[in-house]
Amino acid sequence: MRPTPRLIAFAIVMLMLAGCGGEDRQTFDQSDQQAAIASLENELDRIDRRLEQMQDEVGNASQEVRQELQETYADLKAERVRVRERITALENAGQDQWRQMHPEVKASLDDLAQRVDRARETVTGGP
Repeated sequence: MRPTPRLIAFAIVMLMLAGCGGEDRQTFDQSDQQAAIASLENELDRIDRRLEQMQDEVGNASQEVRQELQETYADLKAERVRVRERITALENAGQDQWRQMHPEVKASLDDLAQRVDRARETVTGGP
């Protein structure tokens, strides 16, 4: 049995549609990834502002507490650098790797935000 022109045309259209769907999904995923990266970077910016406030507030602490707070601040800044590196790695990750890394990077960022908030509460004596 020979394929008819109608069957060939149908097969070509189906192949074209299948290819288009994959591209649309990839674009959608890339758009979602870009939005997620932007959200992570915005949260990191908020953390940076809170760290700056903490540094200013450490200067007002008693001498006894100041040394401990300065060490805590240094630890938080080092963790901030590690989180920034993880966000950069996430930006450069392939799609499968991105799916695995994103929740981990988000959790690291959330943990850093909580640690900064707790440290600031120690400095200010409240939330």
